[in-house]
Amino acid sequence: MATGSGKSYVGAAAGQKLAPHGVVLVVVPTLDLLVQMIGSWRTAGRSGEMHAVCSLVDSELPYGVAATTSPLMIGMWLNQAARRRRPTTLFTTYTSVGAVADAYAYWAERKGEVLPPLALMVCDKAHRSSGSVEKSWTVVHEQDQIPAERRLYMTATPRIWAPPSAAMRRREDALQPLPEEPAVSMDDVRVYGPQVFTLGLAEAIDRKLLAPFEVVVLELREPRADRDGAERQGVPFGPGVGEALDGSEDEVPAAHLAAIQAGLIKTVVERGLERCITFHNRTLEARYFSETLNQTVEKLNFGNLQKYPEEVWAQWLSGEHDVDYRKRFIAEFGQGEEDDGLRLRIFSNCKVLGEGIDIPNADSVVLQGRGSMVDIVQAIGRALRMKPGESKTASLIVPIFLKPGEEPGDILESDSYGPLVKILTTLRSHDAKVVEALAVPQKSGKRTKGRSAEAEARPGLVRVGRVRVGRVRVGRVRSCCRCGSRAGSMRTRSRCSSPRGC
Repeated sequence: MATGSGKSYVGAAAGQKLAPHGVVLVVVPTLDLLVQMIGSWRTAGRSGEMHAVCSLVDSELPYGVAATTSPLMIGMWLNQAARRRRPTTLFTTYTSVGAVADAYAYWAERKGEVLPPLALMVCDKAHRSSGSVEKSWTVVHEQDQIPAERRLYMTATPRIWAPPSAAMRRREDALQPLPEEPAVSMDDVRVYGPQVFTLGLAEAIDRKLLAPFEVVVLELREPRADRDGAERQGVPFGPGVGEALDGSEDEVPAAHLAAIQAGLIKTVVERGLERCITFHNRTLEARYFSETLNQTVEKLNFGNLQKYPEEVWAQWLSGEHDVDYRKRFIAEFGQGEEDDGLRLRIFSNCKVLGEGIDIPNADSVVLQGRGSMVDIVQAIGRALRMKPGESKTASLIVPIFLKPGEEPGDILESDSYGPLVKILTTLRSHDAKVVEALAVPQKSGKRTKGRSAEAEARPGLVRVGRVRVGRVRVGRVRSCCRCGSRAGSMRTRSRCSSPRGC
């Protein structure tokens, strides 16, 4: 099912239907999602005792839920649940699920008894259980270690693996030779069973389970290759900051990020967006982007007091922040202008707000085309989620940095559009119908131009190359740039082979 379309509630409904009085084990990838999943199952009506098999302490969990990784305690929970015939739900992460297997082994060895099998095991984000059979997470597939009457695997991004070829395995100079054993692939029905239901991204949008979206392309000048452009686009402060004393080890491209900041602020203001999430591969970059964002805002506001705000809400998160800290700022992100006087809210993160975390009312994301296809799909899902009855159009903002001499719109001739191509390729692999729909011209698409798109070059102001806003019209078949005919194979921006003879 498409990311954000309600897999958590499908899993809870399956638990109610298939194991109303039995033990259900729910496996998720992260601790944040574990806490969130407990609330989802309670909302769906799951009753009975709930326990967590993880490293969290009781105070970090919802009321009434205890946590442990002790095989003895887990075994006692399973044994009592079987005797009382009452619904019991265990929540764990793929990292800690081995403790459940240890409980079955401990009970058989020390107690001389065999614990009853689980009535149902629900594996959310099941692509995490694929890959090398040597991964500890693949224990969820082992019936002899964690017996279960049924297993339900759910994912938005199924991973299909192929075993390494004989030629690749014969490489003697490889530093990390590929393993001989085959990988666990999600198309293997012997492991994952048959695929019983599919809900694609396009269908989820048609059913109004997810928000429709537009791809917004920011065509900017690359400051690291064009010093004049860097000076016009403005730098918050310094050539870059880093953890190394000389700034060489982990430098932040300040001018590069300042250009994205300026383009982002222009876009959210002109499109009336209020809550945006930016994704970064490095914690240092996410922090720098957030902490210097209001300096760029001040420069834009100085040049146009009527259009740009004096300040925006800007925070950042990384994996080093604890659960309570994350909850606090996620809650603040969901607040409105009436709470603190700030309408625009921009949340920067490094590998925290991607997979499975509900972000309230996010209407846009900034994607730089980095990371795996799974990471990109999960990031897109942060903007597509919406509450029942909510009406919005999400914006996927993609910064593109043109090299000297390149002109905006030269998608076929320039490799600067690589991030956009990667994002569209990812969307197409996720659901081909979505990209095919983007290729259809839209009446609602708009494009900024003139003074509203490019700040006037004055000292202290931020200047971006161009901010083109509109639907991305990229499909497998290109239209003629003159008559719009789709006849022929358009490999370049040239005349088509239509009968019009243009």
